[in-house]
Amino acid sequence: MPAIRLIGEHHTSDRDGTVLTIADEAVARVNPNTVTLEHARNLVAWGQAEWVDEPEEPQMDHPSDDQITR
Repeated sequence: MPAIRLIGEHHTSDRDGTVLTIADEAVARVNPNTVTLEHARNLVAWGQAEWVDEPEEPQMDHPSDDQITR
């Protein structure tokens, strides 16, 4: 499951940074430890978080070299 860890001066203490899981908007509204993918990407882009597990990007169906016939 993709997740982020909060970092930076506002999120450091004697323990590791808070880990937030990523889910849809309905879950993120009711769970303070969950954010949407868009919010997670923004936090990472602003340097306030780092990826714990990278979100899965859509896979493109590319044939491998041995599948290509010429």
